[in-house]
Amino acid sequence: MSIKIYIFGDSHTHCLKRAWKHNENKSLKEDVKIVTFSKIKNGTTIGDITVEELISELHTLDESTYVVSCTGGNQHNVLSLIQHPIKFTQASLIDNLGSEVVIPEQAFRELFLKGMANDMKRLSTIKDAVKQRINHVVAPPPKKDEAHILKRHETDFTKKNIIGNGVTEPYLRLEIYKHQVFATKTLCEHEEINIIDFPAEAKDKDGFLKESYYAPDATHANELFGKLLLDKIYAQITAGA
Repeated sequence: MSIKIYIFGDSHTHCLKRAWKHNENKSLKEDVKIVTFSKIKNGTTIGDITVEELISELHTLDESTYVVSCTGGNQHNVLSLIQHPIKFTQASLIDNLGSEVVIPEQAFRELFLKGMANDMKRLSTIKDAVKQRINHVVAPPPKKDEAHILKRHETDFTKKNIIGNGVTEPYLRLEIYKHQVFATKTLCEHEEINIIDFPAEAKDKDGFLKESYYAPDATHANELFGKLLLDKIYAQITAGA
Protein backbone atom coordinates (compact mmCIF):
# COMPACT_ATOMS: atom_id res chain seq x y z
CA MET A 1 0.00 0.00 0.00
CA SER A 2 1.30 3.46 -0.91
CA ILE A 3 0.41 5.59 2.11
CA LYS A 4 0.98 9.32 1.67
CA ILE A 5 -0.84 10.52 4.80
CA TYR A 6 -0.77 8.58 8.09
CA ILE A 7 -2.94 9.89 10.93
CA PHE A 8 -2.87 8.47 14.45
CA GLY A 9 -4.29 9.48 17.80
CA ASP A 10 -7.02 8.99 20.34
CA SER A 11 -10.75 9.73 20.23
CA HIS A 12 -10.36 12.81 18.01
CA THR A 13 -9.49 10.47 15.13
CA HIS A 14 -13.07 9.17 14.96
CA CYS A 15 -14.46 12.14 13.00
CA LEU A 16 -11.59 11.78 10.53
CA LYS A 17 -12.33 8.08 10.06
CA ARG A 18 -15.99 8.78 9.36
CA ALA A 19 -15.12 11.56 6.91
CA TRP A 20 -12.60 9.37 5.10
CA LYS A 21 -14.99 6.42 4.94
CA HIS A 22 -17.46 8.59 3.02
CA ASN A 23 -14.82 10.22 0.84
CA GLU A 24 -16.03 9.97 -2.76
CA ASN A 25 -12.59 10.11 -4.37
CA LYS A 26 -11.92 6.36 -4.53
CA SER A 27 -8.50 6.87 -6.14
CA LEU A 28 -7.25 8.39 -2.88
CA LYS A 29 -8.48 5.59 -0.62
CA GLU A 30 -5.13 3.82 -0.52
CA ASP A 31 -3.17 7.01 0.11
CA VAL A 32 -4.47 7.66 3.62
CA LYS A 33 -4.47 5.57 6.79
CA ILE A 34 -6.13 6.63 10.05
CA VAL A 35 -5.65 4.64 13.27
CA THR A 36 -6.74 5.01 16.89
CA PHE A 37 -4.60 3.96 19.83
CA SER A 38 -5.85 0.92 21.71
CA LYS A 39 -7.17 1.33 25.25
CA ILE A 40 -9.59 -0.28 27.68
CA LYS A 41 -12.91 1.56 28.05
CA ASN A 42 -15.72 0.29 30.27
CA GLY A 43 -13.95 -3.08 30.48
CA THR A 44 -13.61 -3.50 26.71
CA THR A 45 -10.50 -3.05 24.57
CA ILE A 46 -11.11 -0.56 21.77
CA GLY A 47 -8.88 0.98 19.11
CA ASP A 48 -6.57 -0.29 16.39
CA ILE A 49 -2.93 -0.07 17.36
CA THR A 50 -0.35 0.22 20.14
CA VAL A 51 2.51 2.73 20.17
CA GLU A 52 4.97 -0.07 19.43
CA GLU A 53 2.91 -1.30 16.47
CA LEU A 54 2.61 2.24 15.14
CA ILE A 55 6.37 2.75 15.24
CA SER A 56 6.94 -0.57 13.48
CA GLU A 57 4.50 0.35 10.73
CA LEU A 58 5.97 3.82 10.22
CA HIS A 59 9.38 2.17 9.78
CA THR A 60 8.00 0.47 6.65
CA LEU A 61 6.80 3.73 5.07
CA ASP A 62 8.66 6.31 3.06
CA GLU A 63 10.29 9.25 4.82
CA SER A 64 8.06 11.62 2.83
CA THR A 65 4.87 10.16 4.35
CA TYR A 66 2.97 13.02 6.01
CA VAL A 67 2.43 11.83 9.59
CA VAL A 68 -0.25 13.55 11.69
CA SER A 69 -0.93 13.20 15.42
CA CYS A 70 -4.38 13.69 16.95
CA THR A 71 -3.30 12.42 20.36
CA GLY A 72 -4.86 13.64 23.60
CA GLY A 73 -6.77 16.90 23.39
CA ASN A 74 -9.51 16.46 25.98
CA GLN A 75 -7.54 17.60 29.02
CA HIS A 76 -9.36 20.95 29.16
CA ASN A 77 -12.71 19.16 29.31
CA VAL A 78 -11.53 16.80 32.03
CA LEU A 79 -10.46 19.82 34.08
CA SER A 80 -13.31 22.22 33.43
CA LEU A 81 -16.42 20.69 31.85
CA ILE A 82 -18.09 19.72 35.14
CA GLN A 83 -18.71 22.52 37.64
CA HIS A 84 -16.31 22.06 40.56
CA PRO A 85 -17.91 21.99 44.05
CA ILE A 86 -15.71 24.99 44.91
CA LYS A 87 -16.42 27.45 42.12
CA PHE A 88 -13.36 29.08 40.60
CA THR A 89 -12.56 31.62 37.93
CA GLN A 90 -9.57 33.55 36.61
CA ALA A 91 -8.84 37.25 36.98
CA SER A 92 -9.54 38.17 33.34
CA LEU A 93 -13.15 37.00 33.69
CA ILE A 94 -14.02 38.84 36.90
CA ASP A 95 -16.94 41.25 36.58
CA ASN A 96 -18.87 41.17 39.80
CA LEU A 97 -16.95 38.69 41.93
CA GLY A 98 -19.16 36.42 43.98
CA SER A 99 -17.97 33.43 45.96
CA GLU A 100 -15.59 32.15 43.27
CA VAL A 101 -11.98 31.39 44.09
CA VAL A 102 -9.74 33.40 41.76
CA ILE A 103 -6.94 31.32 40.25
CA PRO A 104 -4.10 33.20 38.49
CA GLU A 105 -3.83 32.60 34.75
CA GLN A 106 -0.20 31.57 35.14
CA ALA A 107 -1.29 28.79 37.50
CA PHE A 108 -3.50 27.32 34.76
CA ARG A 109 -0.65 27.52 32.26
CA GLU A 110 1.78 25.81 34.61
CA LEU A 111 -0.83 23.14 35.34
CA PHE A 112 -1.17 22.29 31.64
CA LEU A 113 2.56 22.50 30.94
CA LYS A 114 3.29 20.02 33.73
CA GLY A 115 0.29 17.78 33.13
CA MET A 116 0.70 17.57 29.37
CA ALA A 117 4.44 16.91 29.63
CA ASN A 118 3.52 13.31 30.48
CA ASP A 119 1.24 13.09 27.44
CA MET A 120 4.00 14.56 25.29
CA LYS A 121 6.33 11.71 26.27
CA ARG A 122 4.32 9.31 24.10
CA LEU A 123 4.49 11.65 21.11
CA SER A 124 8.17 12.31 21.72
CA THR A 125 8.86 8.57 21.84
CA ILE A 126 7.23 8.16 18.43
CA LYS A 127 9.03 11.17 16.96
CA ASP A 128 12.44 9.95 18.13
CA ALA A 129 11.84 6.43 16.79
CA VAL A 130 10.79 7.22 13.20
CA LYS A 131 12.30 8.99 10.20
CA GLN A 132 9.19 10.98 9.25
CA ARG A 133 8.43 14.44 10.62
CA ILE A 134 5.51 14.49 13.08
CA ASN A 135 2.71 17.06 12.74
CA HIS A 136 0.28 17.58 15.63
CA VAL A 137 -3.30 18.87 15.35
CA VAL A 138 -4.57 21.34 17.95
CA ALA A 139 -7.66 19.86 19.63
CA PRO A 140 -11.20 21.26 19.16
CA PRO A 141 -12.37 24.08 21.45
CA PRO A 142 -15.21 23.54 23.94
CA LYS A 143 -18.88 23.50 23.06
CA LYS A 144 -20.84 26.48 24.35
CA ASP A 145 -24.31 24.87 24.40
CA GLU A 146 -24.89 23.61 27.95
CA ALA A 147 -28.16 21.88 27.03
CA HIS A 148 -26.36 19.84 24.36
CA ILE A 149 -23.64 18.87 26.85
CA LEU A 150 -26.09 17.75 29.52
CA LYS A 151 -28.08 15.65 27.05
CA ARG A 152 -25.11 14.11 25.26
CA HIS A 153 -22.35 13.59 27.82
CA GLU A 154 -20.12 10.50 27.92
CA THR A 155 -20.11 7.72 30.53
CA ASP A 156 -17.15 9.15 32.43
CA PHE A 157 -18.94 12.46 32.96
CA THR A 158 -22.03 10.59 34.16
CA LYS A 159 -19.90 8.81 36.76
CA LYS A 160 -18.59 12.20 37.88
CA ASN A 161 -22.18 13.46 38.32
CA ILE A 162 -22.33 16.12 35.63
CA ILE A 163 -26.13 16.27 36.04
CA GLY A 164 -25.90 16.99 39.75
CA ASN A 165 -22.93 19.35 39.60
CA GLY A 166 -23.79 21.10 36.35
CA VAL A 167 -21.57 22.50 33.61
CA THR A 168 -18.91 25.14 34.17
CA GLU A 169 -19.59 28.61 32.76
CA PRO A 170 -18.65 28.50 29.05
CA TYR A 171 -16.25 31.44 28.91
CA LEU A 172 -14.17 30.01 31.75
CA ARG A 173 -14.04 26.70 29.85
CA LEU A 174 -12.89 28.60 26.76
CA GLU A 175 -10.11 30.35 28.69
CA ILE A 176 -8.92 27.04 30.11
CA TYR A 177 -8.89 25.59 26.60
CA LYS A 178 -6.66 28.49 25.51
CA HIS A 179 -4.19 27.57 28.25
CA GLN A 180 -4.16 24.01 26.89
CA VAL A 181 -3.45 25.32 23.38
CA PHE A 182 -0.58 27.41 24.76
CA ALA A 183 0.89 24.36 26.49
CA THR A 184 0.42 22.20 23.39
CA LYS A 185 2.26 24.66 21.17
CA THR A 186 5.01 25.27 23.72
CA LEU A 187 5.70 21.56 24.23
CA CYS A 188 5.53 20.77 20.52
CA GLU A 189 7.96 23.57 19.72
CA HIS A 190 10.37 22.18 22.31
CA GLU A 191 10.12 18.73 20.71
CA GLU A 192 10.38 20.15 17.16
CA ILE A 193 6.93 18.83 16.28
CA ASN A 194 5.03 20.86 13.68
CA ILE A 195 1.66 22.33 14.74
CA ILE A 196 -1.49 22.18 12.63
CA ASP A 197 -3.77 24.87 14.05
CA PHE A 198 -7.45 24.20 14.62
CA PRO A 199 -9.32 25.55 11.55
CA ALA A 200 -10.60 29.06 12.28
CA GLU A 201 -13.69 28.46 10.14
CA ALA A 202 -14.84 25.76 12.60
CA LYS A 203 -15.05 28.28 15.47
CA ASP A 204 -17.86 30.69 16.21
CA LYS A 205 -17.24 34.42 16.72
CA ASP A 206 -16.24 33.87 20.36
CA GLY A 207 -13.92 30.94 19.71
CA PHE A 208 -16.18 28.01 20.65
CA LEU A 209 -16.73 25.04 18.35
CA LYS A 210 -19.47 25.94 15.86
CA GLU A 211 -22.69 24.01 16.47
CA SER A 212 -22.65 22.71 12.89
CA TYR A 213 -19.51 20.75 13.84
CA TYR A 214 -20.89 19.22 17.08
CA ALA A 215 -20.67 15.44 17.38
CA PRO A 216 -23.53 13.92 19.42
CA ASP A 217 -21.54 14.02 22.67
CA ALA A 218 -20.15 16.62 25.07
CA THR A 219 -16.65 17.13 23.70
CA HIS A 220 -15.96 15.89 20.15
CA ALA A 221 -16.34 17.25 16.62
CA ASN A 222 -18.34 15.51 13.89
CA GLU A 223 -17.75 14.03 10.44
CA LEU A 224 -18.25 17.41 8.75
CA PHE A 225 -15.35 18.74 10.79
CA GLY A 226 -13.34 15.63 9.91
CA LYS A 227 -13.70 16.53 6.23
CA LEU A 228 -12.67 20.11 6.94
CA LEU A 229 -9.55 18.98 8.80
CA LEU A 230 -8.60 16.51 6.06
CA ASP A 231 -8.90 19.35 3.55
CA LYS A 232 -6.61 21.46 5.75
CA ILE A 233 -4.05 18.66 5.89
CA TYR A 234 -4.16 18.30 2.09
CA ALA A 235 -3.64 22.05 1.77
CA GLN A 236 -0.56 21.93 4.00
CA ILE A 237 0.91 19.11 1.94
CA THR A 238 0.21 20.97 -1.30
CA ALA A 239 1.85 24.08 0.14
CA GLY A 240 4.89 22.03 1.07
CA ALA A 241 4.43 22.42 4.82
